[in-house]
Amino acid sequence: MYSDYSSLTDPSPAASGEEEVAIKWKDSEGNIWYNIQGGASEGKYTFKFQSLQKLSKSATVRELVSGLVDEYDPNSYPTKIDSQDSS
Repeated sequence: MYSDYSSLTDPSPAASGEEEVAIKWKDSEGNIWYNIQGGASEGKYTFKFQSLQKLSKSATVRELVSGLVDEYDPNSYPTKIDSQDSS
């Protein structure tokens, strides 16, 4: 579970949600990859998402791409991370 605050002094979060690791693996370079499904709420909006996330071998850089989904589907995870893609 997580809560995101716009400012450290805010009394309540701007967004909150939960994430679950569906699959975790390590590539040949030692980076750790995750397929994650989650749900979040921001104000009156709620949504579900699935994401592909990469944590560098040194654990200093996290990259991710997410997509909104109606229902969780193992075939709906993004398959690549493109630093030029705003998602």
